[in-house]
Amino acid sequence: MLILNGIHWIGVKIIALVKFIVFIVLFAVLCATAFVNGFLSEVVADLPLIESLGVPDLAMTSKIYAADGTHLGDVFGEENRVLIGWHQIPQDLRDALVATEDKDFYEHPGFDIRGILRAFRENVASGNLTRQGGSTITQQLVRNLYLTPETTYKRKLAEIILAIKLEQKYSKDEILTFYLNQVYFGSNAYGVEAAAQTYFGHSASECNLAECALLAGLLQAPSLYSPYVDMERAKTRRSHVLQRMYDEGYITREEYEETNETEIVLAGRRNIGFSGLNHPYFSTYVIHEVHNILPYSRLYTDGLRIYTTVYPEWQTAAEEKLREGVASLSNYNVTQGALVSLDSRTGAIRAMVGGVDFDKSEFNRSWQALRQPGSSYKPYVYLAAMLEGYSPDSLVRDTPVEFRIPGAPVYRPRNYDFSYRGIITLRSALQISRNIPAVRIVDIIGAQKVASVARASGITSDIVPTLSMGIGASEVTLLEHTSAFATFANDGVRNVPYAIERITDARGTVIYQHKPNPQRVIAENPVRLLVSMMQSVVTGGTGTRARIPGHHIAGKTGTTDDWRDAWFLGFTPSISTGVWVGNDDNSKMNHITGGRGPAAIWHDFMAIVLKDMPDETFPPPVMPRIARAMDSSDSQAALEAEMALQKLADELGVDPEDYTQEQLRAMQERGD
Repeated sequence: MLILNGIHWIGVKIIALVKFIVFIVLFAVLCATAFVNGFLSEVVADLPLIESLGVPDLAMTSKIYAADGTHLGDVFGEENRVLIGWHQIPQDLRDALVATEDKDFYEHPGFDIRGILRAFRENVASGNLTRQGGSTITQQLVRNLYLTPETTYKRKLAEIILAIKLEQKYSKDEILTFYLNQVYFGSNAYGVEAAAQTYFGHSASECNLAECALLAGLLQAPSLYSPYVDMERAKTRRSHVLQRMYDEGYITREEYEETNETEIVLAGRRNIGFSGLNHPYFSTYVIHEVHNILPYSRLYTDGLRIYTTVYPEWQTAAEEKLREGVASLSNYNVTQGALVSLDSRTGAIRAMVGGVDFDKSEFNRSWQALRQPGSSYKPYVYLAAMLEGYSPDSLVRDTPVEFRIPGAPVYRPRNYDFSYRGIITLRSALQISRNIPAVRIVDIIGAQKVASVARASGITSDIVPTLSMGIGASEVTLLEHTSAFATFANDGVRNVPYAIERITDARGTVIYQHKPNPQRVIAENPVRLLVSMMQSVVTGGTGTRARIPGHHIAGKTGTTDDWRDAWFLGFTPSISTGVWVGNDDNSKMNHITGGRGPAAIWHDFMAIVLKDMPDETFPPPVMPRIARAMDSSDSQAALEAEMALQKLADELGVDPEDYTQEQLRAMQERGD
């Protein structure tokens, strides 16, 4: 009887436990369902209605204005996009687009679950969960037409829902036609007809296989793959498209090989979609920024009023001084340059010049060109040292050194002049731009810390954390580099550079307003220590050509080892300006340094800007009471003693390696 009662009791407990588990599971399911329904309801409520696709019949001209209200130019849709029908689109172009952008286009319902999962896995692996990917042609179309470019999963879900609706309303052929009429092909050409005219000088219907493959290849990154910018890169991208077409069975091997050898014949530059743009390098950058803020069709149809940050007088001076400066260097094989000037306290772009002649080259080297910064990258290294507790008076060895890294060749950095200064302060090392001390600092502090400082300051391009980063191995754009220096000028407070203050619709209603978002990214005193060192660069170092009497200026020169890039970036407390010179084909200049060409251009421009401005002084740093040597194996006192002997040997005109301390003292006393 007791056994039966025990079994009954256990059974009751098990049943109760099962009921409890079932209750918990049902409750969790109900909560999850409610959450998902609520989330979906929120997403669906914000979705636009899909009525029709294409450019509205009555498009209004948009206008761009400078900071003082000066009219910079008009942007409109009729001459920028020519709508064409399905039968005017070559079959080769349809095939190239599908093979490259969305190989399952004719099978999926608007989204590709495999592509989304693959993109999600890649995002998780990279640690960047906001990065997007896996979009079909239909999703790209709805994103361009209806959505903003924000990278959130809510936006991604809205994109998928709209894509499904679009597929239900239109045929695949119609969607492909809409897409090819809307998408951006670079060189300010929207839609395939405008693109064909821009690049080849004839209608899209006349494009051959080679031209179709090139056009399809532009879509991933129009500025990067433009044949007007980089012909070899355009050919490489075209080869990739042809390979995809062959892999998907659209062309034969013979067609692939023959077309891959076909030369690209361009029609020559033309301005499509805008009229009378003043200061075109800046104005076209503004157009690019509008596309990042609003669905791009609005710029060409809605009669927008775009109010920008540029100062026309500064912009004119920048264009003139860059053009004159590059011309003065023509005998040294210098053909191109760029200049950017920012308000350090806000990030507002006051002047931007992307080349010497917009009519000959629309490529904007101030923000589209990635170039090696040379020694102009060193301030990030020295700022990292200041953050680690070192000071401008800390001593470091400027002597031959080699670094042995497993799996890599022995690294032996050298100085620009192949000489060595022995023991040297960090201030002097930066002032005269010694390479070996910079590499030693990276080795001691750690490349990752230097990379973190560069990233915090404003470098957004990829950073390779290696020893050679100390002398500028990682590529940067002039805009981001100048913006990062503006963080130094602004006492460690970062502002993202921007070109647009506000946008209104045709009725004057503000639809976009820039919102300042200053962020302290570096502590004050380490930045002030760095700025005091960078002032030494201008007062008595490699940047003396940038000196402007009556004004406090800090800056840094930069020259790559192979003479392909030369830089000067400098600032007052309120204005940061950067200058780069070089060649589009990456050919070598004839021994032009950053302290020679760019610093002179910087001076000529800033002399105009600062002409009627009062002098501004930088906040003084608090100097550490005790300086410590960079290398833990040496004490500061020992290095100071060694440096004193080094100085004595220099005065006596002998090599300190050949004499003891006592011998040198005796020689000094004898007056040898």
